[in-house]
Amino acid sequence: MNECIEIGVISEVRADRARVAIGDMVTDFLPVIQTANSFARSFMPIRVGEQVLVLPVRGSLNSGVILRSLYQTAHEAPHTNEKEQICTFEDGVQISYNTQSSTLVISSPKDINITADNVNLTAKTVSVKAEQTTVKSPSIKLLGNTLIQGAIATAGEDGASGSFEINGNVNITGSITTGGNANFGGNVRDGRGDLSNHTNNGLARD
Repeated sequence: MNECIEIGVISEVRADRARVAIGDMVTDFLPVIQTANSFARSFMPIRVGEQVLVLPVRGSLNSGVILRSLYQTAHEAPHTNEKEQICTFEDGVQISYNTQSSTLVISSPKDINITADNVNLTAKTVSVKAEQTTVKSPSIKLLGNTLIQGAIATAGEDGASGSFEINGNVNITGSITTGGNANFGGNVRDGRGDLSNHTNNGLARD
């Protein structure tokens, strides 16, 4: 007797296979249709309670495959916006793309980790908002005019004193103050000597 396509609910999972309850019948462990070939492989975890179709092979459900999955009361569609594809995970992470606004949105309540040999970002504008930002690199280059709104502090490794080097002219609106402590006194020097205690009553220094 040839069996027909049936709707059922996954009742047991074993790795990449599952059993499906169809009324009073429970199938053998069947393969679940996923994306798998030489180009790419993907895996979406199979869950008990997932409503699926069982496609019989050679007329037998127990030799068939599982085609997943159907929306149900416990797992309804996130929305039905015809211009947007969305994937919502159980922990609240969402990835969506809207073709009307051409906007890709990744929303995560926790971490996003990206690992790559090289990362290239090209954009008209880039905006970063964070409570704290850390960039760790042996060498950092800023190519272009740079505006810093706030203070600059330097430090060496393990909290030792750092240095700040400028190759070019420095224009300052305000004062230059050097400080020190019992172990280190601040001073100002040029190529002709110490300027820390030099006064010239407004006249050019010889």
